[in-house]
Amino acid sequence: MPPPPLGIEAARRLLGRAAYGARTGEAEQVGRLTLSDWLDGQFALPLDNPTTTAHIAALAIPIRYPAGPGEQMVDELRPLSTLARTHAQRWAHADGRRIAGPERDRPRAELVLATIARKAIAPDQLRERMMEFWHDHFSVAAQSAPHVAVSLAEHDARIRRHAFGNFAALLEAVATSPAMLAYLNNRSSRAGAPNENYARELMELHTLGAAAYHPDARAWRDVPGAAEGRPAGYFDGDVWEAARAFTGWTVSAGQRLDAVQALPDNGAFAYVERWHDGYQKRVLGQEFTPFSPAMADGRKVIELCAAHPATARHVCAKLARFLIGDPPPPAAVQRATEAFIR
Repeated sequence: MPPPPLGIEAARRLLGRAAYGARTGEAEQVGRLTLSDWLDGQFALPLDNPTTTAHIAALAIPIRYPAGPGEQMVDELRPLSTLARTHAQRWAHADGRRIAGPERDRPRAELVLATIARKAIAPDQLRERMMEFWHDHFSVAAQSAPHVAVSLAEHDARIRRHAFGNFAALLEAVATSPAMLAYLNNRSSRAGAPNENYARELMELHTLGAAAYHPDARAWRDVPGAAEGRPAGYFDGDVWEAARAFTGWTVSAGQRLDAVQALPDNGAFAYVERWHDGYQKRVLGQEFTPFSPAMADGRKVIELCAAHPATARHVCAKLARFLIGDPPPPAAVQRATEAFIR
């Protein structure tokens, strides 16, 4: 027997949690569908909706600031033009010597307005809710550095492409995001001086979760199950080794490679082999092959973290809390966890 339609009250609850509330007549329309029908419809919607894109293109916001000595005040109403630029063009906004503060902040301000507009009018409401969830999960602080702020639109685009997709692919997209690399300082992480910020946040917040941390472990074998290849969680040594695995993952910002060569100053992700620590590593009980191919160490860390059962529990509990309520129903978390692992 097929499942019954949702009904109007269940439709209102659904639209209040998995969307941004019912528009006029929408609860009645969705109430005639089953939950699967509504979900299938949301998943089938294209990544770019022409009506939403046109609406955002028609928006404008003010910009006002004192210009240089002897120049007039800049006081304009501008369209969201920086969102249509390339990431390299937005990256150039971070130069505080040449770009006024309001101009540097313009990409962030335009992304905020476009995000609010999508929440209000986009038909793919579930995608917008998941965008909110993933932005919180993979948060970066625009105020931490100009290069983070100007990279937010590119960060948003990476998350949007993977919002309904494979979690490991989303993890790599975020790990190579210039905003994340700048925010958590991995852009400067090199062999001999690895920066632990990203590796720790990857395990504590993005994947396994703080509940899986074993602070009293002094060696990898101290983590329950590690000797059998199934560690129950992670300890500080896993963070240190993971940080080594991500050395050389950086952002092209004009850094010198040697007396002749330099990276371009375009804000793109770059992997610099000479900055990577290729020696042996052990993460989550797994021995890494020394001097593996380019980016293989970091990708193996991502794979191990994504596939860990603690990651399924951590992410699914957050999802259930976000989409259903707090505290999340244990049965829903369990079903989601099992589906995540499959």
